[in-house]
This record gives sequence, C-alpha cells and structure tokens, in this order.
Amino acid sequence: MQATPLQDVFESTLSTKGWYSPNPDELTTQFKTFEKNIQTKVVTPTINALILPHAGYTWSGQVAFHGISRLPKDYYKRVIILGPSHHVSLANKISILDVAAYKTPLGEIPLDTKTIQELRKSPYVTTQKSAHTNEHSVQIEIPLIQHQLGNIQIVPIVVGQLNKDSIRGIGQLLKPYWDSDTLIVISSDFVHYGQRFGYVPFTDNIPINLTNLDLGAAQYIQNKDMEGFDTYIQQTKATICGRYPISILLSMLEPHHDAALIHYTTSGKLTNDFSNSVSYMSYAITTPEPVLPLSDVVLKLAKDTAIYYLTHHQKPDVDTVLPTIPDALNEHKGVFVTYRKKGHLRGCIGEIIATKPLYQAIMNQSINACVMDRRFNPVTLDEFKELEIEISILSAPYVINDYTEIELGTHGVIIEKNGKSAVFLPEVATDQNWNRDQLLSALSQKAGLNASDWKEGA
Repeated sequence: MQATPLQDVFESTLSTKGWYSPNPDELTTQFKTFEKNIQTKVVTPTINALILPHAGYTWSGQVAFHGISRLPKDYYKRVIILGPSHHVSLANKISILDVAAYKTPLGEIPLDTKTIQELRKSPYVTTQKSAHTNEHSVQIEIPLIQHQLGNIQIVPIVVGQLNKDSIRGIGQLLKPYWDSDTLIVISSDFVHYGQRFGYVPFTDNIPINLTNLDLGAAQYIQNKDMEGFDTYIQQTKATICGRYPISILLSMLEPHHDAALIHYTTSGKLTNDFSNSVSYMSYAITTPEPVLPLSDVVLKLAKDTAIYYLTHHQKPDVDTVLPTIPDALNEHKGVFVTYRKKGHLRGCIGEIIATKPLYQAIMNQSINACVMDRRFNPVTLDEFKELEIEISILSAPYVINDYTEIELGTHGVIIEKNGKSAVFLPEVATDQNWNRDQLLSALSQKAGLNASDWKEGA
C-alpha cells in the first residue's frame, strides 16, 4: 500500500521489541505456518466478533490464527479493535488516536476516520497518545487483520478501567456501528498465573485448576452474561487483562448471538513450566444462519466453495461449507454451474451424467466454472463479488423420438451424430428467444455438424 500523503501515520513499534518479526516475508511465512497447523479449516461468514489473545506471536499466534483464519476475506468493510490499557490510567474512558493510518511491517492500514470523528463527540472518548505508544494489545492484532482481510478500515481503541455504567455506555456508543459489514475484535489474554503476576490462587494440580479457572470465565462469555462475568472476576480475582473490553462486548450482545470457544492453550503447556503461565483463547461470537430453502442452500454451497478455493487455492472439506447435508444433495444427479458478469457468460462447466452425490458435483463444478473454462481467464477473488451464479440440476437424460417433444425452457437437449455431440441447458432457448428449429440448428453447429444435420440420423 502507498504511504498516506499529508496525514499522520501511527507506526507500531512492536517489531522492535520482539513481539513479532520486522520482516514482512518472515511475518507472512509465520502466519502461513500457523494456518498449516490448523487441522480443520473452517470459514465462518456469520462471525460478528472475535476474542483473540495478544501475546507475542511465538506464544499466542497459533491460538489467534485459529480464530482469524475463520474470517472470509470479502465479508467485512471495517474492524473495530478493543484492547485494554496495560500501562496508562484511563478512568471510564476509551482512547482513539487522531491519525489516518496505522503502519506495521505489512504496510499501512487505513482508519475509518469518519466513524472515529463521530465517536470522538462522546464524553467517553479521549485521545491520549501515551496510551497507544507502548500498548501492545491493539497493535498485535493488526498484522493478523492485514494478512487475513487485506486493506480494510479499522477503528483501533484502547480501553481504560471502567465501572459498569461506563461499560454499558461505551457498548451503546459502539453498537450502532456494529453492522453486518463490521467485525469486532476483542484483544485479551486470560488468566496470568504465578509469582511474576502476583496471582497464585493454588499450588497443586496447576494445569487442571488453571483450565477450570479459565473455562469458568469463558462460560459467562458463552452465556452472554456481563454481570456474571464481572462477579466471577471479583470473586476469583482472575487476572484477565482484557476484562473491560470483554465486558463491553457482552453488554452489546443480543439473544440471537451465539458464543463458542474455538481454541485454548497456555504458555505453561507450551513450555511445560507452570510456575508462571498465561492463558490464551480464541472465542467467536456468531449469528446463526436461518434455515434456507434447498435452492438457497445449493447457491450458497457453490458460492462458499468458490470463495474458499479462490482464497486458499484448494478445495474445502464439505464440513467447512456445508455442515449439514440435506438428503436431496446426496442424490446422484448431473449439474452445471454457470457464472455471468453483467449478463455476459463468464464461465460454465458441468457434468451431464451423474457420477457422485450432488453436493460433491456442485462443489467441483463451482470451482471448475471459475478457473477451468478455457474460453475465459480464471476468475479472481475480487471479481467473484461481481458475478451472478446459476445452478442447473439435471435429471437423467432420455432419448426422444420426435423433436416436437422438446419443451423449450424446461428441457436441456443433447445431440449425438457421427461421433460428435453437444449440449444446451434448458435456459439457452429462452435466453436466445429461439424456437425448436433454431435451437437444434445452433446445437448441431456447436457439435461441429451442419446446421441441418439434426433433421436426420441424429
């Protein structure tokens, strides 16, 4: 990305302090390694918010990547990042810098300055540069966002020490901006255990007790219970550094939101030394998808498969794009997938004779129509957003004795003669406004025959 002209840029200093590599190639390689280590790759377009850890990538990067890798690249326009202030007192305040962009080793990422200017009108919002300069909680999330979501706008917020009224007030302040195009990222590690952190609530069975303590807090997140989460921390004194950003998120949740743990580990487990240990979680807030009609399921399957392939350059597992397979998609039927761009054909490939379950055929041909149709250049991820998709599910072909049996717009037609063949899908006749004679003449020519060859011996 080119430098932002005539406007301030806040440059992250974490790479100079060992939080991550200052070399963009090394950083990208590290992220790709994290991605390869994830056994089950899942893309989840229904994610509204993520809770991610904020230690150096060597420690918590793998856990963070379990969460960030679930995000599709083209579903969000903005990310609001909320991280705790570790060093500067911000009593009942949040701080947002008045700059145009943040800069990391992966380049500049623009801020949503319009939204920030609107937020700055609130008495809860301040601009305290010292709260950002040495604060890793927000900065550590940005390269992950750049890698996964590209050149997206962000709203980076450092959160101070809040009472319940401030938690709810800030939640209400941010909620109007939490639309379907906006992802919220909450930056928080979980329990910090050991003398180094001044927190030693137990000395026996530390791994088990630590897990129980962390998951006890996570249960209140899953229950969307801000009051219970606050009470739990007060009672256990659990050293969860992002408690206030988490509480803001909990205050914003609605009954339709679901919360689920994605991945969890501790630094004690990584080093096999629990004398001092920090816990790391990835947690997702999602909106469950409504039950769709079968036609919508088919279209969504094709689209999600294509997006995954264009993003990851490999075919997804079916569980990634279709967790539950309807019975109808286990039937063996032929299928064609057609992509159009502004009404013009952009790719069309299919199989007439069924050789596999329909869901597999749809996935295969969705990818093929994007990148294997030799008439066109491969579709790019950016271009895919402009395409219209059509799925044609075919019944088994059968021979007709008289061409007048063809029902235009309902029947697809296969012609065979002298070892040559061709096919038209049902919509071709209606799209071209052809009658039967015109349809069969064009189909004969498509097969490499003369226009009138359909009339005898075909």
